[in-house]
Amino acid sequence: VSCGRHGLNLVNGTSNIIAHSSFSLNAQSGVFASETADVPRTNRLLACEVTGAVAAPQIDWTNSGSLIADCLVSGVGGASSGIRVNGGSRVEVARCFVDTVSVNGIRLNGNLCSAVDNTVRDSGQTASDTSIYVAGDDCRVVGNHVIDGNGNGIEVAGSADRTWIAANQVYSPGLSGIVVGGDPTDIVGNQIYQAARHGIFLNTVTECVVHGNAIRDSNTSAGAYSDIKPEGCGRCKITDNFCRNPGGAPRVQHAIHVGSNGVPTTSTNIMVADTDCEQGSIGGNNGGAIQVDAGSTALPSPGTARMVDVDAYLGTDANDSLPAPTGANQLNLDRHLVTMTDPGILVAARVVSSVGTAGSGAT
Repeated sequence: VSCGRHGLNLVNGTSNIIAHSSFSLNAQSGVFASETADVPRTNRLLACEVTGAVAAPQIDWTNSGSLIADCLVSGVGGASSGIRVNGGSRVEVARCFVDTVSVNGIRLNGNLCSAVDNTVRDSGQTASDTSIYVAGDDCRVVGNHVIDGNGNGIEVAGSADRTWIAANQVYSPGLSGIVVGGDPTDIVGNQIYQAARHGIFLNTVTECVVHGNAIRDSNTSAGAYSDIKPEGCGRCKITDNFCRNPGGAPRVQHAIHVGSNGVPTTSTNIMVADTDCEQGSIGGNNGGAIQVDAGSTALPSPGTARMVDVDAYLGTDANDSLPAPTGANQLNLDRHLVTMTDPGILVAARVVSSVGTAGSGAT
């Protein structure tokens, strides 16, 4: 099907199956679905090829309670995303291959929507175009394979609440691997490789969990970026992550960087534990593996007030990476495994008492 407007226009339909069809070179969307009320419609778009729409998303779907699965979507146009769920709710996008589209590969604007087991490659013509973008509440992004692209790999808007991001593979995004502005969000078990900027960036969020992620060789743009960066955040738990940068330049500024280089300036009540960090030994940045900016605090364990400054790079000791204490139980960074690049360099540690006086020592 090829025409001067939409290839298929589905309005308020219920229990329809559109399958094994090709929609190409349409002036607007290849498939356009709309509704006047958010009610379950159980429509299914299965195993279709949708390509070459000129001025609108290839699949533009506002039709609640529906499934889009096993579709091939591609095409570059002025406003051409791959698959846009543009309202409604309870829409699942599954096992689709989205290749070389102009804006977002998959965009979830509706609530209770899912992107599951899709492959999204080379999305976006500008740095503001994200491969998978979430703007609705209670959405999940699970098991997707995101390859290249000009913008972030996966991004959650500040207006989106309670997103679940799990078991995704993000390879070589043009900006950061996963960017989150909505809260609370759980980021669990993802693999991120060669992000141009941060591996995971938390932007002024609260009550987020970042657990069990493997992040390798971030900051290919050689800027001031880290594997995990909570900026202006509150009460986030960052545990059991694997941050590895074993090669030469460029390297990340820090494996984990709590705080901010700009505005807002502080993060508070951040728990960081069980981290495996490594930085390379040649060129690039040489910041500490774990950096906590002045004024930022981390959630302590009961009865402890400990500060740890880990230097996992070849060079001089940078034991000023952590701020002076502002009170008892300011910070607890616990159980970290750091691979040293030079066996002659020690892990430096400063222990702070409950009244805020500093001691020193090295192990």
